[in-house]
Amino acid sequence: MGRSCSKHNAGIAGAPPRPAHRAALLADRNSVHVLSGGAPHPRVFTVREFLRRDPDALFGDVSEVVVPFTAHAAVRARLLLSGQGRRVLLARSPSVHGEGGTREALLSLLALPAEACVASGEDDASVALLTLLYRRYLAVTEDARREKLRLVAVEAEWPSALRVAMERRLGAGVAGLEAERGVLLRALRGLMEERLPHVLRVVAPPGPRGQGIGPASAAAVITHIVHPARFPSPGALAWYAGLGAEGGRALCRTRGRPARYHPGFKAALVRLARLGWATKSPEESHWKGLYLAERERCLRNHALSCRTPRCSVNAHVSAMAWRRVLRRYLVEVYLGWRAALALRKTPAEMEVAAV
Repeated sequence: MGRSCSKHNAGIAGAPPRPAHRAALLADRNSVHVLSGGAPHPRVFTVREFLRRDPDALFGDVSEVVVPFTAHAAVRARLLLSGQGRRVLLARSPSVHGEGGTREALLSLLALPAEACVASGEDDASVALLTLLYRRYLAVTEDARREKLRLVAVEAEWPSALRVAMERRLGAGVAGLEAERGVLLRALRGLMEERLPHVLRVVAPPGPRGQGIGPASAAAVITHIVHPARFPSPGALAWYAGLGAEGGRALCRTRGRPARYHPGFKAALVRLARLGWATKSPEESHWKGLYLAERERCLRNHALSCRTPRCSVNAHVSAMAWRRVLRRYLVEVYLGWRAALALRKTPAEMEVAAV
């Protein structure tokens, strides 16, 4: 028993050192794992328990906390807004495999040098708050959609004696949800304009490049990216958004298997293209003009490049063109956001600039 404890306290042979002044944290939607540099095992909390705890009681004398960019937004917001003179470092998510993978991931976060992390600032706390607000907006939008479907079903199927009462009840619920949705939209816009104006100028720039990008779409892009240093290259960001290609074919989900990209981010980008840019004229939106040019190019090359059997040409060409436009948009957002934060250029950025 003593040998096992000494092994945990001393660290695994050949493993990187564990600074005693640092703690690492992993948080998903269900649980929070915290490992301090001098502790043998991580402590586990539910998200609600963690948010109720005092940070000083949780971390003690720890002066640095390493947190993945993708940690639960409420947990990130609590850490970044709690202050207490504690430094929060943001890092890329380590891989977690198997039962002991969580502890190994925490150990890898503890061993990360400060140069491999990003020191958090006011922007990161604002992005975390924006994420919580955007998730509430999505939930209210989905509730309103379901209530509208119920209202349509009542109008079509219910007997007239009960229809009026149910329509009145459901109509009041839809009106309340739509009012809350409007309040959340204004709150999203106000938060971005007040706390993240430099990021908003990159995601939704003034002029033709920003036409069709509303507050919900801008918030979706910001909250899914979180921080540009999270991705090593624009290609990695495009793959995460579901706009990459494999074997000459676009990424798609396979039934029964987890997606290799973020479905919510891809859905938000598709809504931006179909409901935002597509409704504008080429003179109003830079991206609509770019889409039309890409569509003509794809149409000319479609017969030679298409590998889809029984292809619907117009739909396929349109999807290909929008994917290319969205990839170019993400490259501009990635490079512009990094430039706004004055981050050091990566080799991938240098290659893009050279082209």
